[in-house]
Amino acid sequence: MSASFTGVYRSITASFGDRPPLVLIVDDEATIRLMTRRFLEHADFMVVDAASGEAAQKQVQRIEPDVILLDVDMPGMDGYELTRWIRSQTKTRYTPIVMITGREDPESVNAAYEVGATDFIVKPIAWPVLSHRVRYILRGSETQLALRESHARVKAIVEALPDRLLSIDSDGQVIGDNSSLLSFDATSSIDTTRSLRTGAWSTYEHAFRQEIERVTSKIISAVLTNDEPEETAISLMDDRNKMRHYEVRVVKQTPKLGLAVVRDVTAQKEAVSKIHQLAYYDSLTGLPNRQFFSSELRRCMEHCKKTNEQFALLYVDLDHFKRINDTLGHTTGDELLKMVADRLQRCLRASDVLALHDDDMDFSEGRIARLGGDEFTLIIHGAESVDNIENVANRIIDTLKIPFEFSGHEFVVTPSIGIAIYPSDGEDEETLLKTADVAMYQAKQAGRSGYSFCTETTSVRSLERLDLELDLRRALEAKQFELHYQPKVDVGSWRLVGVEALLRWRHPTRGWISPARIIPIAEDTGLIVPIGRWIISEACRQMAAWSAAGFEPVPVSVNLSSQQFWQDDIASVVEAALGTYDIAAEQLELELTEGVLMRDVKQTREALQLLKHTGVSLAIDDFGTGYSSLAYLRQFPLDALKIDRSFVDDLPQDDAAAICNAIISMAHSLNLKVVAEGVEDRAQLNYLTQQHCDQIQGYYFSKPLAPTALEAVMRDSNFFVTLAGGEPAKPQPDNTAANASAI
Repeated sequence: MSASFTGVYRSITASFGDRPPLVLIVDDEATIRLMTRRFLEHADFMVVDAASGEAAQKQVQRIEPDVILLDVDMPGMDGYELTRWIRSQTKTRYTPIVMITGREDPESVNAAYEVGATDFIVKPIAWPVLSHRVRYILRGSETQLALRESHARVKAIVEALPDRLLSIDSDGQVIGDNSSLLSFDATSSIDTTRSLRTGAWSTYEHAFRQEIERVTSKIISAVLTNDEPEETAISLMDDRNKMRHYEVRVVKQTPKLGLAVVRDVTAQKEAVSKIHQLAYYDSLTGLPNRQFFSSELRRCMEHCKKTNEQFALLYVDLDHFKRINDTLGHTTGDELLKMVADRLQRCLRASDVLALHDDDMDFSEGRIARLGGDEFTLIIHGAESVDNIENVANRIIDTLKIPFEFSGHEFVVTPSIGIAIYPSDGEDEETLLKTADVAMYQAKQAGRSGYSFCTETTSVRSLERLDLELDLRRALEAKQFELHYQPKVDVGSWRLVGVEALLRWRHPTRGWISPARIIPIAEDTGLIVPIGRWIISEACRQMAAWSAAGFEPVPVSVNLSSQQFWQDDIASVVEAALGTYDIAAEQLELELTEGVLMRDVKQTREALQLLKHTGVSLAIDDFGTGYSSLAYLRQFPLDALKIDRSFVDDLPQDDAAAICNAIISMAHSLNLKVVAEGVEDRAQLNYLTQQHCDQIQGYYFSKPLAPTALEAVMRDSNFFVTLAGGEPAKPQPDNTAANASAI
């Protein structure tokens, strides 16, 4: 063996590990098989043989030869048929096949290559050079194997990419895709010169190709000339009517060909759009939110400042919307807000929307926004004409006055609208919004369901309210709150049987501030919850102080706001206060309005049961002003019912008397104690006594008293007997049946 062939042989055998290459000889002539085996084994090859095509199939299934030498002309399965079968097997798909044939005509040679032969040897065989011929074939096979492995790695990488690769000619036309660019296998059915202009392409694929060619034809020349990549983008509707978005990057592939790398960025764009929607749009109504509106308002101001234009800002607030949430629940309230938003959008005309006539200023989206809750804002052009602005405001009022229908209920929603003009009412976003807000409160104070332009007087009042809100936030920490207690007197014995705790605020500079001013601000700011906790705790502390001073226990009633009842863990708050001051639970009564109770009957019943488990008493306050009925009241674990003072005020007139009579009868039928509040004269007292009202509360007996003043009353057991005239009015005969008929 020569030195050169020895080196080649070592390089080949090294690729097979420790064993020499394995050759399969397939020939029906025993002499040929014997001679071939002798020369190859002498050259250090391993050899197995088969006398027919069928025998060769069994050998291939049993072993994995490195090269196959087979005769073309064999009985049964000839060399052509055997080669086709070998190529159909996965493990021998790329195994070198050398055909041994006595035919040298072009047809036979072409037939051999067409079925997958690697090479052929013409008989008679030159035996001394046979082993060298086999080594040469194996060396080429190893090269092909390395190329295939390299191609497989590249193909795997390309197929893992989220991109589509398109070959582009110098005219920008698509001439190949990922598959054709990666075609390697000579036996594959892929036509490496396939054009995307032919074949069974879908409608979308045709549209996709045409759009790619449209954009690449404009930039391919620059790419091929300058060797610099160019980027562009396309968007088109797919077969499912979904808009798809692509980024296209064109690079130079050869002097006459470009490669378009196309990436589908639909998901990214949809994600960005979703993020934008969440960040700048209200999830309930779909309107622009406060952040979006603020941004557009600033841009609008900048533009109008340059052009010396004016515009109007309308601040719309729905009147008494809180009652709907408290009475029918937030689900109903949310549905109503969506209907209001839709109606507001439809009632605006194109001419109302701010027209900036600037390509960079498209305010169409920001013409109306929901700031939060039941507050909406609009920007209207035509501020030079007050009539135009008033027309828009009146149209909004008229549109919302049309009854809304939802879930079997009918609602009439009225708006209060505040109007501010840029730049006269404010040259910056904060001032303009604040001015419109002030004007809106002026519209509410004027009777609601109307609009108001801002005036200097309302601006001053707004500033005062803002100052009061800031002071209220500090008042709890500064211990400026006090509780006063209004007595409840038993009808018949005229003895003190309880008190209602009422909040008072002693401001360090303003003096006593009315609860009528405190409560609305506290509810608007959410301060009502911590203030409510303090009231419960302070009431329990005061009861403990009276007990320590030797007074008989006096039950204390505390009002619960809707926010405290629904947002706070009220049962835990009550238990903590009772435990801290060692107060018997029956000494504390909690009062809730009809609006709170009727928000969600099932949830309310569950929440009241938790409170009832603490041992406290429960009362419904201001009864007769809400939506409750006998059927609903029966579901709640109540102990007492308080008649609203609006009915007591008109006693003993016939209408008021009939209502109070019905309420007392209904309450007694449910075993509820009845308290009449707001009793201020003898006629009211006499009538309520005659109708068997259980307790009286009002200025006839006492205004709310500071703890020390109440203690003086508590020491005098005849205090209220004297006020009642010595002897209580004689009750009328029981007329429960007549009362029940009046319900």
